[in-house]
Amino acid sequence: MNRLLPTAALLILLLPASPAVGETLDGKLHHLRSGKTREWSEFPATAESDRLELSFEAAKNTAAATLVLRQRDVKMAWRVVLNKKRLGQLIRDENDQLIRFAVAPGTLQDGANHLRIIPSAQHGDDILVGEIRLEPRAPAVFLHEAKVHIRVLDSDSGKALPCRLTIAADSGALALLGAESNERLAVRTGVIYTADGKASFGLESGKYTIWAGRGFEYGISKAVIKVRPGDRISRTLEIRREVPTPGLVSCDTHIHTVTHSGHGDCDMPERMITIAGEGIELPIATDHNKHIDYVPTARKLGLLRHFTPVIGNEVTTRHGHFNIFPIAPGVKPPNHTPEDWKTIFRNIRGASGGKPQVVVLNHPRDVHGDYRPLGPLHHNEAVGRNLDGELLEANAIEIINSAALHSSAMRVFRDWMALLNSGLRITPIGSSDSHEVSAKIVGQGRTYIACDDSDPGRIDVAAAVESLLAGRVSVCLGLRAPSRGATQRGPGDRLLSPGEEIRVEVEILGPSWSRPDKVELFSNGASIRKAAISEADARRPGSKWKLTWIIPKPSHDIHLVAAATGRSEAFPFHPIARTYQPATPDWQPYIFGSSGAVWVDGDGDGKPTSARRHATWLADGVEDSLDAVIGKLASCDEAVAAQAASVLDDRGVDIESAKARRRIEGGSEAVRLGFRSYLEAKRLSSAALEATGAGEK
Repeated sequence: MNRLLPTAALLILLLPASPAVGETLDGKLHHLRSGKTREWSEFPATAESDRLELSFEAAKNTAAATLVLRQRDVKMAWRVVLNKKRLGQLIRDENDQLIRFAVAPGTLQDGANHLRIIPSAQHGDDILVGEIRLEPRAPAVFLHEAKVHIRVLDSDSGKALPCRLTIAADSGALALLGAESNERLAVRTGVIYTADGKASFGLESGKYTIWAGRGFEYGISKAVIKVRPGDRISRTLEIRREVPTPGLVSCDTHIHTVTHSGHGDCDMPERMITIAGEGIELPIATDHNKHIDYVPTARKLGLLRHFTPVIGNEVTTRHGHFNIFPIAPGVKPPNHTPEDWKTIFRNIRGASGGKPQVVVLNHPRDVHGDYRPLGPLHHNEAVGRNLDGELLEANAIEIINSAALHSSAMRVFRDWMALLNSGLRITPIGSSDSHEVSAKIVGQGRTYIACDDSDPGRIDVAAAVESLLAGRVSVCLGLRAPSRGATQRGPGDRLLSPGEEIRVEVEILGPSWSRPDKVELFSNGASIRKAAISEADARRPGSKWKLTWIIPKPSHDIHLVAAATGRSEAFPFHPIARTYQPATPDWQPYIFGSSGAVWVDGDGDGKPTSARRHATWLADGVEDSLDAVIGKLASCDEAVAAQAASVLDDRGVDIESAKARRRIEGGSEAVRLGFRSYLEAKRLSSAALEATGAGEK
């Protein structure tokens, strides 16, 4: 017997009776854990075991059979072995679902048989697995006991729509389907994307719920069916556009295929169908270090009227991943092997052909190749400054990546605002980073770009790029939070305010299945207004909340950003994936929406001035005197104060002694908060440096 985890008991199930046709071998779900650490706090502190071992009596099978089981929260690889023969592994997908394994003739033996589910490595992974049955028939037989035909229409136009169908068994798990991917369908367990709103598939007997949807802009239609052998069932479902987006292009800047990235499960035809099915109008192809053109595949499938493909590239380096687009056909991918930003960005610029190019810093808080771009070892989060002396030449940053969410919705969002304060003009991005058909949903995280979208198949790519680089965007994960000033200026615009007050209109939009509960207005990264959204308002489709906030005119330039958070009611038809690299074992799925930045010309000089530049000007004006700078900061906000602390520290001015701290504590509240935040971020960076051992050198 293999050695077990110290805290786990060996889980062995003995089932002496020979299973009948389709008889359940084990009717329970079991909590297993690989590794010593509990992955999520929602699981018990102690697992049943690190494996499942099940013994049962059976007769030797002379025909193909099927092993069916249920799994949930599977992140790592778990092997499934029957009588020392490997059947395969659990699907690395955290959604609750049924899965099946082919049992070849002769695999079962007369008398005792032994099934094992064991981890492939001792990584921390808490899973639920069980409800195991041995089905003596092949899937081609038992998954076609009945035939179901679904048609999905736009309820306003009556026309068929590309969309996503989700089918769950009565238990709530995603169902096994009698269907395969083809040129009109992309199929996975419990999920069918249809290119034309029509899908036919087989089911075994039972009760099922079917949902139809089309991404963020549409509501959901649902049907419950009871299936018996020999049934032929037809249903028409109608879905309605619930979120108006005129003049806004829905864009996913981060999309992969297994065809060209080599991992995941979504091939090129499936990717075209999923893009159409989620209503993405401007998909960016970003396979790793390759330039891929979706147009030939989309044209072959007749889907080009639904979206305008753009060639891009995820330049995957050891010092960060960067999505770049648009790229002209035939351009050679940039060399991705350098390990310094100066060379990396020079190579990236060489792939632009001299045209405006979007360069996105991807998942900036994730670790790849032992490098976390905005981690404390390389970055002061309070002031958005690189600690290695490298210049971030990206002009956009993922603040939402729905396949690699941060534990907190606000973490990278705040990083972005700190970068704005540092002087970078950088656009916020929402993306999906999807490699799969359904495990991670393409377009779930998306960016809305102010651009003509009247003909999705003919988006003006140059105009969309220009608008994105100007910051005329909003970021969406189940919510949109547009904001604008009283002059109707919105994200990316500069707001001139000759009066003493600024009126900021904020609206929260979302489909009926999203539930926002809080909205905030941020000035230079600090929350200055907030409001709760009632449950009744949250349930409304379309415009869920709207308010005009009045704020005093600032003495210096600022940027204003609105953001909303909440929860989703979308499982299983649009589930939010668990965080990719958790900062805490406590996980609560969230939805999020953010506007781009609206710039306010507080000093009236007609030029945008960042918090960093303003702080530098203050320090220069008083020859770096701490006392004088603190006095000058009396009318400034926390962001300028934090930048002033950084400027003075860079210049060797003492801001950490007991005497300096007393002077700082005697300043305004903004001074106290700004200096504290800078010094705390500096402490985190010092601790990270010491943890690497570099601090001893």
